[in-house]
Amino acid sequence: MKETGGPVDSGRIADDVKQYVNMRIASVKLAMVEGLSRISGNAVRILVFLFLCLMGLLALGVALIASLATVVGGTAIAALIVGIVLIIVALLVLMAKKLFINPMVAMFSEMFFKPRKHEHDEEE
Repeated sequence: MKETGGPVDSGRIADDVKQYVNMRIASVKLAMVEGLSRISGNAVRILVFLFLCLMGLLALGVALIASLATVVGGTAIAALIVGIVLIIVALLVLMAKKLFINPMVAMFSEMFFKPRKHEHDEEE
């Protein structure tokens, strides 16, 4: 049976506090590693996706220039038309930046502030 109100061993309390602080530091380090691995994984996935989209856009642009060249009578004019259309599309995407920022804020806040399974176990 556990006694209450007995003498307190200050050395044991200091050791327990040190152990608790070390465990909290380790927990923060693990959370940082988890967050950084998620960020880097998502960044690589996004970069590969963008690269593949750019390659597809390049192929479609070349095909569009080739087919448009027969209609307008010259490859240079067709390339100019396709370039202008792509610049207009890029400006529209730039103006609609809320489409990209809000989902990223939600993703990062969920990654860093959503309680993890091991944090629930620790509190119980």
